[in-house]
Amino acid sequence: LTINTKPQKLLTHFEKMMSVAPKSAVAVTITSDLVCPWCWVGLRKLQQASEEAKVDVDITWKPFMLRPNTPQEGQPKGGTPASRVPAGLKAAGNAVGIDFSGLTD
Repeated sequence: LTINTKPQKLLTHFEKMMSVAPKSAVAVTITSDLVCPWCWVGLRKLQQASEEAKVDVDITWKPFMLRPNTPQEGQPKGGTPASRVPAGLKAAGNAVGIDFSGLTD
């Protein structure tokens, strides 16, 4: 699953898979950093494709630390909330029902 994959492409992929396989859940392994906004967008796209194709998805989660040197207490992002969310991320989030506001630190 890539972030730029449109739900329609995933839908086509699921339909092809399901035409040759018995009706059952499609196993998907997601390697994700829980604080990565692009991972959230990708998950929403997978969920949309699953709903459109009427295919159950069995997700296995694997952790990935995008920035493993970040202290446990976190780090302030700096800038203003508006400057923390690039236009592309804002648009991608809006397309899948996520409002990235940049308000969290």
